[in-house]
Amino acid sequence: MSVKEILTEPHEVLRQVSKPVERVTKEEQILMDDMLETMYHANGIGLAAIQIGIPKRIIVMDIAWKDEKRNPMYFVNPVIKNKNKDLSTYEEGCLSVPNQFAEIDRPATCEVEYLDYNGEKKILFADGLLATCIQHEMDHLEGILFIDYLSKLKKSMILKKLSKEKKNSETLVIWYMQRRIAFMGTPIFSVPILKNIYQNGHEISAVYTQPPRRSSRGQKLEKSPVHSFAETINFDVRTPDLLKENKSEYEYFKNLNLDLVIIVAYGIIIPKQFLSLSKEGFINLHASILPKWRGAAPIQRSIMSQDKETGISVMRINEKLDEGDISHIYKINIKDNENAESLSDRLSNLASEKISDIIDSIIDKEVEFKPQDHSKATYAKKIKKTEGLIDWNDKAENIIGKINGLFPYPGGYFIYKGERHKILKAQLSFNKDQPGKVLSNDLEISCGENSIKILEIQREGKKPQKINEFILGSQIQKGTNLYDV
Repeated sequence: MSVKEILTEPHEVLRQVSKPVERVTKEEQILMDDMLETMYHANGIGLAAIQIGIPKRIIVMDIAWKDEKRNPMYFVNPVIKNKNKDLSTYEEGCLSVPNQFAEIDRPATCEVEYLDYNGEKKILFADGLLATCIQHEMDHLEGILFIDYLSKLKKSMILKKLSKEKKNSETLVIWYMQRRIAFMGTPIFSVPILKNIYQNGHEISAVYTQPPRRSSRGQKLEKSPVHSFAETINFDVRTPDLLKENKSEYEYFKNLNLDLVIIVAYGIIIPKQFLSLSKEGFINLHASILPKWRGAAPIQRSIMSQDKETGISVMRINEKLDEGDISHIYKINIKDNENAESLSDRLSNLASEKISDIIDSIIDKEVEFKPQDHSKATYAKKIKKTEGLIDWNDKAENIIGKINGLFPYPGGYFIYKGERHKILKAQLSFNKDQPGKVLSNDLEISCGENSIKILEIQREGKKPQKINEFILGSQIQKGTNLYDV
């Protein structure tokens, strides 16, 4: 066993989300031994692997060892299965935030499922200090520190103290009047925004997301990305199929007594009667420069239309689709040959960076909401799987837009001799022949205007391939016409 260096805030590694451990091997056991020795050496009672620079979902604890009764505990891939709505308050500190303390409210009890030191599945019911310690250490696995529960001002005070490396210990008992916020979102796009709201100390009274759906390749119910993340943080997760004419959900929502509701790609219509249940309204972060691309698929439609820029619009919703007043618009350029997955990640990160300032400006009434110019509105209709079929009579630029805009799902594709071929990546070229004709052995295809070079492709039921791998076993050769049956 060896003592490792403990990373201290500010440090970018501490903000990483740790990855699950596939199985507990000797390597993980050595890591846990080192973590425990490091924790004891630093006079701590808990340590996460990320605190010594290892982004694995592993934590170790021993809340009794200072009484000379060592009782080490090991948690691999811990997941909180049940939570108690009753809260308990403990003064918390952290080895990665040295000499700083604050009183934090957490659920008084929790039930945790995990793998132990030997890789055996266990379930533990924890209460009191143990429950608090488990939740504190599990926060580390999501890149969250206890100071993230605090206001921006209080948090900045602590960070300044850390940067000055003050030698004397100072206990900070911090009281923070929290704002009551509900979050509504479903896909992975929404998760960084929810995480940032949480890290900036706002009270998230409830998280609404679409209910679990059956996976496309089986009957297993799968929770949405927002649902999965919210459960790891112990949020109250609500998954109604609909809100319209849902009396029980209306009463529950009303009793939350909310200051603000943040919506990011929720995918369920908010009925009129709900809109009065938040003091500052329902605020939607929409992934376009409104009024352009109102509707369900703004990112895909923007790329398919070969737009040069897009952004995040902050809108107070009303009864109509994406027609509410706007407070902020944050713009970014669309990169050359960028696909929807990449652009979605960048827009999600942009929204995450801005959300705390957005909330503060709205709560503090420091921002003006202005009406949209409805005469300039365009609509981003929901994507249909059939839209991915490529028409080689179309312009090459439009085909590239389709391939990029529909990546990764449903994808731009063509069918040759009854087999679907999904084009994952392509680039514009400027040769010309009969539409659909293969112009070279590296799969340059003639279009109605110009041509495209396929760079990555995926045959139906097969793994993605670079084009030089694909052509080795393909019947599609120079001179082939893809319209041939």
